[in-house]
Amino acid sequence: MLMGDEGSGTAVGDSAVGDAAVDDSAVDSTGSVLPIEAAYLAQVVATLERQVEILSRMNMRGASTADQRAVLVRTEAVTRSLFGQSHTWLADLMDLRGLDDIWGSVPDALAVLLRISRRRAGQRIRLAETLGTRTAMTGERLAPELPATAAAAQEGVLDEEPQEVIRKFFRRLGSKSDVETRASAERQLAQLARELGPDEFAAAA
Repeated sequence: MLMGDEGSGTAVGDSAVGDAAVDDSAVDSTGSVLPIEAAYLAQVVATLERQVEILSRMNMRGASTADQRAVLVRTEAVTRSLFGQSHTWLADLMDLRGLDDIWGSVPDALAVLLRISRRRAGQRIRLAETLGTRTAMTGERLAPELPATAAAAQEGVLDEEPQEVIRKFFRRLGSKSDVETRASAERQLAQLARELGPDEFAAAA
């Protein structure tokens, strides 16, 4: 059986750990709580936080090496998927001007909110602009600018590095090609990113 932290004497599967309280909130740069008002959304996030806490208490040395590898790969996929989903969350937040009440420019505000560097915030914004689901002025939801790449990111197949490679590819390409050619190239790049390792994909791109 996988056990909790050494010295706790509590198995991770026990109710004492399973019922551990986890705030349905985020924390801002000052350490204060950012509550989620929508009840269902708060419940979903709290469940996610609770499961992460349970997993963090497990002593993986008690598992087989095959299980350790599987946990590492599958949790990495979950992390990538959440990052891919966050492009749309950030795109929506910016579209609704949800960062305007934080001091500074949009990158400054995002850096404060997520406690990341301004350079990193700028990178997140650029990915959100190309890989996030968009909203037309009519309110209609539009596919991301790079839909095949966005889909792979949301599935947890691509990490941040190939996403950046594809985004920069089209930035360098500019408007030199027609829409159909760009769409075909993007589908090919996204497929290559699924099949190749990061170094091989960067060379292929």
